[in-house]
Amino acid sequence: MANVTVDRPKNLSSRQLSITSTDQEFFVGNTTTRKSTNSLKIYHQNIRSLMSKKEELNIIMKEKSVNPHLICLSEHHSKTQEITKFTLNSYKIAASFCGEEVPKGGVCIMTRHNIQFATIDLFSFCIERIFEICAIEVNSKNKKIIVGCIYRSPSSDIVQFLKLLEDTLSYLYKRSGSLILCGDLNINFLLETPNKKRLDILMKSYNLDQIVDFPTRITHNLATLIDGIYLDTM
Repeated sequence: MANVTVDRPKNLSSRQLSITSTDQEFFVGNTTTRKSTNSLKIYHQNIRSLMSKKEELNIIMKEKSVNPHLICLSEHHSKTQEITKFTLNSYKIAASFCGEEVPKGGVCIMTRHNIQFATIDLFSFCIERIFEICAIEVNSKNKKIIVGCIYRSPSSDIVQFLKLLEDTLSYLYKRSGSLILCGDLNINFLLETPNKKRLDILMKSYNLDQIVDFPTRITHNLATLIDGIYLDTM
């Protein structure tokens, strides 16, 4: 597993996570101006309506301390025709899933314009509100790096969610790449519940460890860790 650092958000109630993975060489630029960098910075946020928070997100991305290569967003609340046209300064939509029947949920991944990537089609694994995922494959000198973003509604059936997640992981691992997953699973990682134990068993069977160890959602009387980042330990 590459060396990784996870940054705590300045505002712990904002549900923002930033991860920097090093010891890999990633390619940026086009075929004529391609160069490499030894770190990949990924930003995740449960955005809860991307269109209404575009300016807020834009301000965050302009901070030098953030400045990620990839932006992963859960609950963007947008339709397909909206998300495919969305841009944010130097970022563009690389992959997405949109709920068409329920006007909430949704996940997307944005990349800087100079990042070399390929979109992975995972639409057949998705069921609105139960299991929503999108993913891309980032060019690396050493090996493939697959980055995915997941959303699960808190009211969804956990058994169905885990079955779809397992099917997706099996499919992704056939691509022989190192996997990074982030998202809002609506399972509190701070409590040893039956749902967390089921998820842990499944993820560990694919050598995936959850690395966030601080609350990501804080209210006046409750602190939970429901937004996670999983890294391949092999």
